[in-house]
Amino acid sequence: MMDFSGYDDTNKKKTLLMMLIKMAKADMEHHTHENQFLYEIANKFGIDTADVVHMLAGLEIPEKDLPRTEEERMRFFFYVLSMMQMDNIVTIHEREVAREIGHVLALNPMLIVELTDAFEAQLNPSSPDEDLNAIILKYLN
Repeated sequence: MMDFSGYDDTNKKKTLLMMLIKMAKADMEHHTHENQFLYEIANKFGIDTADVVHMLAGLEIPEKDLPRTEEERMRFFFYVLSMMQMDNIVTIHEREVAREIGHVLALNPMLIVELTDAFEAQLNPSSPDEDLNAIILKYLN
């Protein structure tokens, strides 16, 4: 899991949590692993459980604060892709949400597709592991 220790921006943390919630809801099913992942991230960020419950229920919609650096955008997207594979299946709806979030994060469309494919392939034990760093390096600015 990526290290966000020392990441002080509460609005950015909540923006990421909203992206994770959107991904968790993409397949319209409730999965225990997705909720555990969401609460684990919120806990690491120091976000109160009650805030997460309100965000899940749509009662709190934090001000969107998107990451500015390429490194932060990639971190956000990796969290989103990690949530996508939490239930061990990737649906077409989850792929669409990944694409949408990738676009919001201003990532290269081909990078979005390749990383989404690589994360999905990780669920199949017979498929070779893709080097995620090699994929990213092709698209760095």
